[in-house]
Amino acid sequence: MLRLSYAAKGILVGHTADLATSAMIDAWGGLVYGLALTSTGSREDADDVYQEVFLTYHQKQPQCQDDEHRKAWLIRTTLIISKRVKVGRGARAVPTDPKDIEHLGGEPVRFSDAGQERLFAAMLRLSEEDRAIVHLRYIAGFQAKEIAAALGITAIAARKRLERARASLRQFLEET
Repeated sequence: MLRLSYAAKGILVGHTADLATSAMIDAWGGLVYGLALTSTGSREDADDVYQEVFLTYHQKQPQCQDDEHRKAWLIRTTLIISKRVKVGRGARAVPTDPKDIEHLGGEPVRFSDAGQERLFAAMLRLSEEDRAIVHLRYIAGFQAKEIAAALGITAIAARKRLERARASLRQFLEET
């Protein structure tokens, strides 16, 4: 992944990343970028979010007790910055079809097969909250308890949101 390699080398908007930040990028860069892409629906916006999350980490050097706390900080920060980026782009909504990304001036998201493209299109139709839950569970592999800790909600709320998101995703997939 090009994004991970250039960021890991320390090119964060002209700042030189220290070894700790580079290690964070290596360890959690895929999670942050994937969540940003899922949240924004745009590669360009995901690039911006990715860079801003790690730049913020580099500048603030948050005191994290362990990797779980660090991961939760990165997830919350990614979701907050994703929301800010979406507000900043104005009325432009997240496209519900990956092909529409081209019409917004962005690079289309490419998939190796039609099934992946269909799933991504259905994911884009979910609410931002539901996209984040589905991404964390099925793409990042988190359990409900880990999702709850990362999002600052109860495990019951995480399971309920996941149940609701799966039902919506199933409905969108059946429609296509």
